[in-house]
Amino acid sequence: MITKIFFNIQILKYFFNGIATATIEFFIFFILINYFDFLWYLAQLFSILIAILFNFYICKKYIFKSNSEFTQLNQYLLFITISFATIMINFLILYLFIEVFLFNIYLSKIISMASMFMINFFMKKIIVFNDRD
Repeated sequence: MITKIFFNIQILKYFFNGIATATIEFFIFFILINYFDFLWYLAQLFSILIAILFNFYICKKYIFKSNSEFTQLNQYLLFITISFATIMINFLILYLFIEVFLFNIYLSKIISMASMFMINFFMKKIIVFNDRD
């Protein structure tokens, strides 16, 4: 019972961290496109890299109990590797929705970000931080 409550609180914290991270990512994406005339895929790359740094810090400090045998550097590198895999999926989703289905660029961005939430949570919880509670 306590584990279930903790898990629900952890998901809630991760959710709010996700909202903060997504807000940062979207804001940077928007600024780079509208004020610096970046192409969408370059704006995506820069916005997501900054968001990953923010997300790692918050996950490590406030969300997951780290039971990992990895050093902090190795944990960060694993975090980046997992994030890189989801970046590729995000790029694919963005490409499909923007270039193939001709959706609005910002709606496409929101769809791509939302699609990765639970995948990221479990991969980071179990693989990076070895938090099995």
